[in-house]
Amino acid sequence: MSRRTAFSSLFLLLITALMIAPAVAASHPAHSVVYPTGVFPDDVQNVQAAVDKGGVVLLKAVNVSGAPTSFNFSTDLAVAAVSGGINLTTDVTILGEHSGRARTTILGGFAPILGLVPVKSSIQGIVFERPFDDAIQIAASTGTDVIGNYIHNVVPVKVRVGSGRIITFGDGIDVGSYGDNTGITGKVRVMGNVIDGLGAIFSNGVQFDTVGAESEVSGNVVVHLNSPDTETGGGITLIRIQKPIVVSNNLIIPGASSMSDADGIFVGGDMGARYKVFSNFIYCDGTFADGIDITGGDATGTTGTFDAVIANNFVTTKNASSGAPIAVFDLVTNALIEGNFLFGDGYFAMGITTYGFETNTASLNRFVDNHLEGFSSSFADIFFDANAENNRVIGKCKSLVDLGTGNTSTCGEAMKSAAASETPQRLAGMQAKSRNLLQLQHVRLLVRTRIP
Repeated sequence: MSRRTAFSSLFLLLITALMIAPAVAASHPAHSVVYPTGVFPDDVQNVQAAVDKGGVVLLKAVNVSGAPTSFNFSTDLAVAAVSGGINLTTDVTILGEHSGRARTTILGGFAPILGLVPVKSSIQGIVFERPFDDAIQIAASTGTDVIGNYIHNVVPVKVRVGSGRIITFGDGIDVGSYGDNTGITGKVRVMGNVIDGLGAIFSNGVQFDTVGAESEVSGNVVVHLNSPDTETGGGITLIRIQKPIVVSNNLIIPGASSMSDADGIFVGGDMGARYKVFSNFIYCDGTFADGIDITGGDATGTTGTFDAVIANNFVTTKNASSGAPIAVFDLVTNALIEGNFLFGDGYFAMGITTYGFETNTASLNRFVDNHLEGFSSSFADIFFDANAENNRVIGKCKSLVDLGTGNTSTCGEAMKSAAASETPQRLAGMQAKSRNLLQLQHVRLLVRTRIP
């Protein structure tokens, strides 16, 4: 695929994400219609009453007089944390609409749409403006579609972690039962959403954590994830997945940052997951930014990642002296990394390493016919750390450093001795930032107490 074709596809992806929302309401006849009043808590109560009836609920973009009006779920954190959201209590489809220039909008709220019981749900075509914590959170489900929504300027919330430090969280869409593999049982589709503006210390556009159902995350746009406060996170962060998951045709631009290590896409475990990550467009600008991280094992608190396919992605990293377009960490086995187009600059283009405090072996992974011509490595195009065993590179590269065992390459003779003294110092930044992400993942799993 040429660069012109690639950017044409990127343009079509963006247009599709922006256009999908207006079409959804027309395809579903409504059983309940709810008009916004702009008054809290009336709007929350009215929507909850309609949702409790189940079926198809249409949220109007205008009030009963025809004036564009937002559903007011409260922009006061203390109030919103108590009653600024609706719960999915039965099988339901919630639709937004376009009316002239007006779009169905929910203003504020604390996780304004929340699923805590196992029901089948669909949320489509709604604008979420300045929600606290996240816009949509699904912790239990027998099947979920989140399609064609626009999430703008998520407001971070404070959480006190074990060390006593207060940090902030902010996500666009959260799916996961946080340690309970049986909470999410029906297929999950997150498609065609636009997530614009996060900025917490730990920010994720889309986060899945402990999902026991087949899933798809496709055609989404995640931009402006980073702020001066952001330290870590990802455009799409997937961990402790139990079943096959497709991640495709997403556009991820976290935003420039010299401090944040937010990745484009982060995947990690479990053994039952089968990741297919293809045809995504990722642009990361920052010292510690990785495009795609594939992780697993003790360091991630998972049973490893097996048989992942990372193919035909277009990944750019800029100013990434401690970053890489594609990095494999720890217990990752039999991954196929094929036909990816890498641009920009970084420490290495593709490679295998460890988080530093764990040394799970990454083995039998294949790097096949990836395109590195547009990438400049400060260390080596391909890097295999000491935990890399029996991996293979097929294709062209300008340089290879191999500190592992049994690895093979068509790139030519691997450099070993020169790299051995430099590697611990140069990788320290990459390993530290990856540990930071994992530690916050565990906080997100175990600590849900917010500080107003």
